[in-house]
Amino acid sequence: MTGIAAALAMTAVTLSTHAAVTATQGLGGSWVGTPSIVTSDPPTVFTIPETSYVANSQTNLAQSFTVTNAQSLTNIQIYISGAAVSNTIHLFDLGLANAGNPASFTPGSAPTSADLFSAGLGFQYNGGGANVLRLQFSGADAVALTAGHEYAFEIDPQADGQMAWYRSTSDVYVAGEAYRGRSLLNAGGRDLALAVTFASAPPPPPPPSTNFSVTVSSYPMTNAWPGSPMIQTFADPSVPDDLNSAGTGVPEGFGPASDATGPGRAIGQTFVQTNKSFRLGAVSIKMRGNGGTTNNVIYFLSMYWLTNNAFVNTNATLQQNRYPFNYQPSQDSAPAGVSLFGTNLVGCYITTSSILPGVAAGLSNQLLTFTFTDPQAQVVLPSCGTLVNAGTNAIYTFEITIGTNQMLPPGGLNSPDRGGPLWTGDTALDGVFQWIRGISVNSTFEKACYTDPILGGAGAGRFRNPGGSFAASPRAYSSSSYTNFNGDVDMSPSDPRCVRGLISGDIRDMVMAVYAAPPSITSGAYLGHNFVLTLQPSIDGTTFTVQKKTNLLDAAWTTLTAGYPVGGVPISSSITYTDITAGASSGFYRITSP
Repeated sequence: MTGIAAALAMTAVTLSTHAAVTATQGLGGSWVGTPSIVTSDPPTVFTIPETSYVANSQTNLAQSFTVTNAQSLTNIQIYISGAAVSNTIHLFDLGLANAGNPASFTPGSAPTSADLFSAGLGFQYNGGGANVLRLQFSGADAVALTAGHEYAFEIDPQADGQMAWYRSTSDVYVAGEAYRGRSLLNAGGRDLALAVTFASAPPPPPPPSTNFSVTVSSYPMTNAWPGSPMIQTFADPSVPDDLNSAGTGVPEGFGPASDATGPGRAIGQTFVQTNKSFRLGAVSIKMRGNGGTTNNVIYFLSMYWLTNNAFVNTNATLQQNRYPFNYQPSQDSAPAGVSLFGTNLVGCYITTSSILPGVAAGLSNQLLTFTFTDPQAQVVLPSCGTLVNAGTNAIYTFEITIGTNQMLPPGGLNSPDRGGPLWTGDTALDGVFQWIRGISVNSTFEKACYTDPILGGAGAGRFRNPGGSFAASPRAYSSSSYTNFNGDVDMSPSDPRCVRGLISGDIRDMVMAVYAAPPSITSGAYLGHNFVLTLQPSIDGTTFTVQKKTNLLDAAWTTLTAGYPVGGVPISSSITYTDITAGASSGFYRITSP
């Protein structure tokens, strides 16, 4: 048998076409390798053959897909059959995938890009029964794809009805749609059999050897927050001032109804920083639950700085897609999508050791305090004025999430193995840990901070969009697992691309207090016979009292200075104090801030 005859006898035939794409057909009824995105698995579950129609100018078929991580395109596979035909192919960036799949698109007309493939890129289909065809890309056609964007892969056959691309009869892949003639196929809710593979990503860096440290402490319920919080949503945490029938608030749980529904929710509370700028020290909340019986439930903490100054979007189709009606950290925070804690994991276990003895699941209440003991976690929260408007950016959200702040492995819930294990095996999390909130819209927390652009003036307690069609106030928010503006795209509820929406759809407040860190001595060193201390403020304008003992067994501390320096120290600075009485003797120092 000649070499040519042997090649033709093979089931899979590789066809060299344009230099930047190689087509291989006859690959059977399963996707080759491990695709990064699939609209169906296996492709044979899509049984309806869809063809193009040259006669009525609907000359192309396309399937869109959403990219969750920045990657480079390696190959695209489709499930097709039919007669031999020459095809050109195109790839279009449809823009940010936060407003649902478009009803139609026009290449080169915003938000749709021009063709990302080289001009004239295509392949020759030799015809045959239903089989997978793979297109492998190289060079400039191994396109770099942007995270959070939706793309449309389009095939333009050069003859009427020759090649059929198999599709579904329902909306199977929610992060994309099928198109014919660049409009939704059959008015939407259809998908074409498609698999997309990205270049192998480099392995993630190992987690930091030491993550930020968080100390968890529990305290009996009282009618006032301990100490002097900078922010408090309710003055009396035991009895929120917008009572429900039980008088103790409403529990918001984090747990899923079952293992199949995913890991649950992210829950957060926003606040406006109208006090002096301060360094974060602790957050205290009202909670119920008995913790976990083992260390199998971990909670991650985030603090987002919301900086979308427009607050509401005047675009008619997106006007409810921005703070305060809801917000998306990947677009509305600074740094974009990154907690103020940075990329370090800030988390803790909530176990029986963190809970007061005798607190039963869902029955009793206590105060739970997260203290940020690592100086790197004691981030500065800058202040704004006393009135919030479109020019401010001192809005913060403290958020608690179970599980991880990383995405599921490729495949996610829709893959046969569901992308690997879930973040926790404990499906009774609502009894393990619940954050308490108020129930009515009558909360007075920071109500005077907000204006109504329709009615004008301060103290309206909420924002209203310019069209007046909705109003909302910054309050309690939550993120359901695996959702963003596209729907289910296999995301953790804490993923910054997931939308945080108002709990109960209106003004609600989680019971929470925020504390400043204590002032600190960051260094001390001899300079000649003097001893120099470096002092770091915790609140803008801090003044220090410096005290000393030569022996810790001495009965009293000696005050070296008080009210130092005059006028205080800005939060962004530090100051030194020199003990000119130090000499060569040893000593012990402490500071307080009035």
